[in-house]
Amino acid sequence: MTQKTSLRISLLTALWFLALGGWGLHWYIHPPAKETSNLIPFYAGLISVIFIPLLFSFKKTVSYAYVLNGMLAIIGTITMAKYKLLPDIAILWGKFLLGKALFDLELLKSDEARHRSGRFWRYPNLGWWYVHAASLTGAFLLGYYYWA
Repeated sequence: MTQKTSLRISLLTALWFLALGGWGLHWYIHPPAKETSNLIPFYAGLISVIFIPLLFSFKKTVSYAYVLNGMLAIIGTITMAKYKLLPDIAILWGKFLLGKALFDLELLKSDEARHRSGRFWRYPNLGWWYVHAASLTGAFLLGYYYWA
């Protein structure tokens, strides 16, 4: 087993445990049987525990896993910020950074590879996530203020 493979397995395992812990926490706080709106965190947790690690396991689907993991982190942050659940948001961003590490590890060709350059708001640069976080937050705020 190569060092890169060993690191990938460790990161995948950490991502899975973090997702499982967050899912269990939300299951305790928002029991799905209590209210139908609690099904949203249930299904988001299910996606995080089963599908995202599975997608990160294959080279062809790493990009899909990275985007899905990041979008769930952004949407979860927006919805939990409304309730001031900062520890839960910290768990989400830890999960996001593990996914980013897995994505970057897959793109790594050698230790001397140059850092990605170009426009910071273009995929896969980190600015792409800033743009999506800001736009999704704006969409949520518009909906909250005009339809709530």
